[in-house]
Amino acid sequence: TLGFVASFFPRWIAMRWEVLRTTFERADEINKICRKLIRTKYDAIKSDPSSAQERCLMDQALLHMLKEDGTDRWSEQQMLEVLNCNFATFFIAGSETTSNTAAWLFFHLCKYPEWQEKCRNEVLTVLNGRHWSELKSGEVKELVQLRACMLEAIRIEPTVAALSGMVHASDYTVRGRRVPKNSIVVGLKRIACTVASDLEEPLVLPPLSP
Repeated sequence: TLGFVASFFPRWIAMRWEVLRTTFERADEINKICRKLIRTKYDAIKSDPSSAQERCLMDQALLHMLKEDGTDRWSEQQMLEVLNCNFATFFIAGSETTSNTAAWLFFHLCKYPEWQEKCRNEVLTVLNGRHWSELKSGEVKELVQLRACMLEAIRIEPTVAALSGMVHASDYTVRGRRVPKNSIVVGLKRIACTVASDLEEPLVLPPLSP
């Protein structure tokens, strides 16, 4: 990816190399922490499978790996590295995007108490007296209003500022403007999701449906 960006934006890379270098160093540190954590958990679960926590995704992935025993295709180290690649992504990307989405969702629910009340009633209906930890994955799809509010919060305040550059093989038109083929296109999500001509009030949650 860096090579692709560098080939099209050499001056951009040159000006920001120090920031990029620091970013790569921090990512490498996170990878080392993840590897150490995964190895520690792996050794513990290998010696005592019952120590795997039921609600811990990493524990369950390691337990599944041990039960499947894929050593006929991959070595133990390769399997652990695959897990590291996935869990490092959670540390690097998943935590910030999730927390930002949740923060803006709560902000808008506080700003629009009618939506907050509707979402609360929906959650209580689905839980039906149970604790939230007992909610099953298949029941999440029943939280229609909550999902709608979450998607609106993401639309108004996207967690990712821009989409990756895209090279198109043919000419196309966007809002009456022709974009020549082989152009590098960077989509600014916040602008694209809050265009005034598309929505009456692009920066607010829509009114409650009857």
